[in-house]
Amino acid sequence: MSHKPDNDDTLMRSARHYMKILEMLEAINQRYPDKVRHIAACRWQIAKEGLGIIHTFDSMKDESKKHVIINEFFDRGIWRLIWKNACTFRLRWRLGRRYLRIKRYRHAG
Repeated sequence: MSHKPDNDDTLMRSARHYMKILEMLEAINQRYPDKVRHIAACRWQIAKEGLGIIHTFDSMKDESKKHVIINEFFDRGIWRLIWKNACTFRLRWRLGRRYLRIKRYRHAG
């Protein structure tokens, strides 16, 4: 069995899957705020997985599909969720560098 490279449809499915995971992690963080407050890994995981979603966008070739998934990313509040949970300078720097590039797809079409 050979490994087939990801196409844009599988990349979109993967991005949606990880967006759902981030929403579930945030729900856990909100349900147990006293327990997760001092556990940096709970917030770091959301921000780091979010960065992975953004890297998925970079792999997509079809501009119209990229536009659709990036709109969904912003509409679902995933960017806000990621930014809110990025607590280190390095992670914020990495996210900030990619923000303008993905933001231009929001209203492109």
